[in-house]
Amino acid sequence: MKQFDKFDLLPLSFSTLDQFHKYPCQWVLRKIFKEKLPSNAAMERGTAIELGIAQMFIKNIPWSNAVSLAQGNFDDHCPKPWTNKHIEERGLIPQAIEVGYEELYPKGVFKRWQPQFNFEIKGLPFVGYEDFHFETEDKEDIYIDLKSTKRKPNPFPTSHLIQQSLYRKASNTRCMNLYIVSLKSGCNALWNEVENPQPYIVMVEKVLDSMTYVLDMCETKEDMLKLFVPNIDDWMWNDDALIDLRKKYWGY
Repeated sequence: MKQFDKFDLLPLSFSTLDQFHKYPCQWVLRKIFKEKLPSNAAMERGTAIELGIAQMFIKNIPWSNAVSLAQGNFDDHCPKPWTNKHIEERGLIPQAIEVGYEELYPKGVFKRWQPQFNFEIKGLPFVGYEDFHFETEDKEDIYIDLKSTKRKPNPFPTSHLIQQSLYRKASNTRCMNLYIVSLKSGCNALWNEVENPQPYIVMVEKVLDSMTYVLDMCETKEDMLKLFVPNIDDWMWNDDALIDLRKKYWGY
């Protein structure tokens, strides 16, 4: 655990592991150098949809009010000038809220929004948050993570299955993913539930082993910059703010 304390990385989270695994340079910026990485229109669309649906359950507001609230949140977090991408993403919010609420409502009694989980993997503390907690007629707890996308997932992303497996382990109850898929032909929903989480827990343990090894090798933050170097062809660097951070730490 001392390796993680050295760089102030505890408690860990799914997003920390996922970023280390897939985008190590961004992980270095966010978790080692504590830089705030920029958001984007697609991410803010997903946040706004979740907010609108949650307020329909929490405050029992009508759909139209939820849409206004959600789009207002999107506007606040997407500074102008906007591109066509911003306009497109904003336009997907109303129908996604409608479909999401219609899918969630039959699941049972709404209990909580963004419930927190605290758990351990290999002796290391983790914290995580699901989006929605419902209780069925049979008094069974169900935790649901909302995913909004413009492509039908096929297959389901492994990272989503890992996240669901972690929260199932933490809660010892059912955890599901609800995909709100916004296509040109309309908006629809898709459900997924991991039946056997153990293979995905093994993947998490392997990523943890790799992270521990990296932390053991590094005495300083600057050592991380020698281990990981950016590939500027990666689409993740298609953002002026990220490019500025890349130049600040790696010089190009």
